[in-house]
Amino acid sequence: MREQWLCMMSGVALLAAACSATAPTGAHGQGAGAANGGGVSGSGAGSTGAADSGFGNGSGNNYGDGGLPNTSGDAACAVGAFCASNMPDPTNCGSETLKGDVKMIDMPGNVLMIFDRSGSMSQVWTGGKTPKWQAAGGAMISALMPLQDKLTIGAVFFPNNAFFSCSVDPITNMDQIAFMPGAMALAKMQAAAPSGTPTPLYSATIGQTPTLEALQAADVAISTATLKGATAVILVTDGDPNCKWDQTMAVNIVTAWAAKGIKTYALGVPGVGGTGAQNLNTLAMAGGTMQYIAPTDATTLQMKIQEIVQQTVSVGFDNCVIHLDKPTSVPDKLHLVVTSKGVDQDVPHTFSTGEKAWTISADGGTVELLGNLCAAAKNGTYEKIDFKFGCVELPAAPPPPVPQ
Repeated sequence: MREQWLCMMSGVALLAAACSATAPTGAHGQGAGAANGGGVSGSGAGSTGAADSGFGNGSGNNYGDGGLPNTSGDAACAVGAFCASNMPDPTNCGSETLKGDVKMIDMPGNVLMIFDRSGSMSQVWTGGKTPKWQAAGGAMISALMPLQDKLTIGAVFFPNNAFFSCSVDPITNMDQIAFMPGAMALAKMQAAAPSGTPTPLYSATIGQTPTLEALQAADVAISTATLKGATAVILVTDGDPNCKWDQTMAVNIVTAWAAKGIKTYALGVPGVGGTGAQNLNTLAMAGGTMQYIAPTDATTLQMKIQEIVQQTVSVGFDNCVIHLDKPTSVPDKLHLVVTSKGVDQDVPHTFSTGEKAWTISADGGTVELLGNLCAAAKNGTYEKIDFKFGCVELPAAPPPPVPQ
């Protein structure tokens, strides 16, 4: 007799699988099988399974299998009769479904675009007929649009409209976009600039490439905003930084963001030279994304931006107390399994660091996630949480990262 426990949530399965440690008594093998090919018939009736065996297998498992030798060592089996093993099958367990009251909820993300609109962005994208600012800006809008309801978006555009300017307007200026709901930000990004020019905010000007000044403006935007969920910074530029470029200062800004869990992505559209590529690679390395990305066309640029933004959006559990609609029979045998990036891992009750991870009530009906494990479940670290009863051979889960 075997049992398996399963807890299905909205979008998440809580599974408890096991060969049960308890089972009702019962006759298990009562055949009087006729002999085949001259074998001795199995004439003994299987006895009732002993209550303490846990599997309802008595000592007389006579299946009368036509002359097959009795190798089970069961004294009550008839000579020549096949007797099934009394031992439980540890891997082929049955199943039973349970339900829990925990739900999955959307976890919106945040993205800050830093967009180059210097004079060189007025040049035609290599191999096309569209100015780089228009092709790249259209790709940016197309990438953000599908996720607008799940994003908080900010944008820093550089330089400002002054002739050969090295200035970047502060985030509070009407030419910039402080963090706001995605749909509002996109509407503002596509509307005419406050100056009345009938072009969107990301259209090119006649200025230079003040990348450091743009990063400084972005730092103010991030530090003055109240953001929940994951945040990504995406720099789109076509030229080598100039003006008051200071690589050490730029790296320090990006490194500080990375320490807060904010990744910086550098996307270089055609026009980035050798020195510019080195600088962008340095920023990407400091920002936790290893190297800069060089899309060959607007379609690739759109795909890259969408991939990055998608990573900021996740789903998490609405709470850390999970009530099962049917308690497990042996709470101590329950395993908690988390799935992170497609990998299943067995979470111990206590991590190797000594931190408590989770508990189950004495009656086996309520599970509570604790501490950083609870925070990780809520912030979307895990795609799924299962509960498996026995028959578990998975690597141990490491302690989750401490929330920032």
